Order: sequence, then structure tokens, then C-alpha cells
Amino acid sequence: MGERLYRLREELGLSQRAFARKVGISQATVSAVELGKRELSTGQIKMVCGAFMVNEAWLLHGEGEMFQPAKDANEFLEALNQMDAGMRQLTLKIARLILQEQERREGK
Repeated sequence: MGERLYRLREELGLSQRAFARKVGISQATVSAVELGKRELSTGQIKMVCGAFMVNEAWLLHGEGEMFQPAKDANEFLEALNQMDAGMRQLTLKIARLILQEQERREGK
């Protein structure tokens, strides 16, 4: 599990400290799991999976994809597929502006 937790954290671009903060566990716990010195508890696994939409089977056993598709993401894609090309482009521009604002607020 330690290697997968490390891969997840790297994929998310988070330090151990930032990852731990977002999940609600200590940085020491993240470090110990990544080094193979301990395992996450069932509750901690649920917290990681919930915080980042991670596939629990992947985190535990390396099975399947790293991330679970979000239900609302599927609904969003269905709505996009019903739009004409011009509206899809406008929606993409708006989404990019929202991401830029989010990054600005987070200080990235």
C-alpha cells in the first residue's frame, strides 16, 4: 500500500504534509505508510478514498484504476454531449476560468 499511497500523492502533486492535512491524518502517518512501516487503518483508507475519489480496490490491492469516476462528472459529460460544439467550447472556457480562480485562491 505504501508505494500506491506515494504514487497517489505524487499524482496529486502534494507534499506529505499537504496530503495529510487534506485527509485529516498526520504527516508522520503518511511517511510511515509510504516507507512500509505501517498500514492505514480502515477509517484512514476511507478518508483517503473519500478525499480524492480514489478507488479503494486500487489503494488496497492495486486493482483497477487509481481514481473512481465521480457521479457528477458522468452527469457533466452527458450534458456536454447534448450541447452543440459552440456551447461545449464556451463551457470549456468557463471551466478553465473557474480553475484559474481556484488556483489563485489557493495560492498556486
